[in-house]
Amino acid sequence: MTGYNGWENYKTWNVALWLQNEEGYYQIALSCGSPYERFIPLLNWWTLLNTGELDGRTPDGVKWDDEEVNVEEINEMLLELND
Repeated sequence: MTGYNGWENYKTWNVALWLQNEEGYYQIALSCGSPYERFIPLLNWWTLLNTGELDGRTPDGVKWDDEEVNVEEINEMLLELND
């Protein structure tokens, strides 16, 4: 079996999880829409405000811009959030 909870892999699932379930990240996703790559700096900013660290990662340690994150899947999810 391939994939992770319906997503291509763990990293894509983790990014989607945080964007859909943490209020600050969710609001950023709603206000920015897609493409995902354009608002990664805002995700980094929000992380800095909430943790005091600018490490470019989800709270679980996945880099927002990790090359294994399936950006097409994230963009599809973002389009659905904004419908």
